[in-house]
Amino acid sequence: MTQWADRRRRFYSVAFFISIRSILLTAQVMLLAPIIRSKQRGIYRTHRVLSYLSFFLLLTMCTAAPFLLRIIASTYASVGVQYDALFVRIAMISQVSDISIVLITILSQIWQRQRLCGFLNRMQDTVQRVRSIYGRNFVRLRVLLPLWLQLGLTLYDVLMQLVFLVKLAIKIDPWQFAVNLASLYLQQCRATLQLLIMASILLLTACYAQLALRLEDFEQSKIVEFTYFEDLVALQKELDELLARLQCVFQLPLLLLVAGEFINVLANLYAQLYYYVITKAWWFAFVFYYAKISAELYLLIHTVYFCCVLRTVITHLFLDREVDFEDAPETSRYELTHSDVMWPQPTQFFILGLFELNNEFWLFLVTYSVNFIVIILQFGFFT
Repeated sequence: MTQWADRRRRFYSVAFFISIRSILLTAQVMLLAPIIRSKQRGIYRTHRVLSYLSFFLLLTMCTAAPFLLRIIASTYASVGVQYDALFVRIAMISQVSDISIVLITILSQIWQRQRLCGFLNRMQDTVQRVRSIYGRNFVRLRVLLPLWLQLGLTLYDVLMQLVFLVKLAIKIDPWQFAVNLASLYLQQCRATLQLLIMASILLLTACYAQLALRLEDFEQSKIVEFTYFEDLVALQKELDELLARLQCVFQLPLLLLVAGEFINVLANLYAQLYYYVITKAWWFAFVFYYAKISAELYLLIHTVYFCCVLRTVITHLFLDREVDFEDAPETSRYELTHSDVMWPQPTQFFILGLFELNNEFWLFLVTYSVNFIVIILQFGFFT
């Protein structure tokens, strides 16, 4: 590897892990996670006081949510935007979606705080193992790029919301401005949750990619040492278990994110079509927002699908290797030949048994959106 390539990979790894640590800390604060990281032992553990505090704040937000939505609706009405009824309705759909996702996610993480700590500790140990054995700089650009794209979309959304609030501040009362700041906080909680899930999946993907690279380094005719091959199998099992734990811990938030994003896509698509039919013009704010949430939804689905595809590739790479079993203990040979690596199962990422996150599901959403456009144009505005 050339010096320039080594520096580039070092930059990718440093940038990736700095981004992940920042996202994890932000999510821990914004989503009121009832966990704490022990500096002495370096592990995550639950905290009773934080659990009670999170539950109390959750009850407070559940109580205040209806009043918050009513005040936000009155704020939009007082501003006096053209086509008030439509745009206020679309804005309220987005607000209800974001608030529901955040409240249910906070409740889910309080309920599953032990599993969340176990997942984070297991992830931390596995990543440290990969870095100690195969080097610290193992993150590729194809892993870093989706995370930075999602982070850029989130920062863009924050900037646009702040600009809107600054313009709105001169037209509304201070207490209404504070309520809209609270609404912005809830929206960014949803965005932070999506960043956290994507970062976790991409970190697993980076480890899978490093494992695939080690397997591809062997020539087809070369016989792999049994002990080294056994270490690779153990790492594969560890990563598979982590993927299963991630699916268990985050499947409800994933369901809410996919459903909420798709509802926002359809709502904003309807608003843009209605505006175009009435005015014969495009409202580019809706176009940009529609493109943004569509890109976020695609990034989320593609990240999960890419991780599952890479796992399947690694399974086939294992089956293509020739291993020398002569010096291996009989017990180790039995455990290896009866492992899931030697008897691979289809890699599927189901969400509560309702649907599988893959490219086919994304194409289904696109097809449904096109059908939605056709139905609206035929029957929605002219009957």
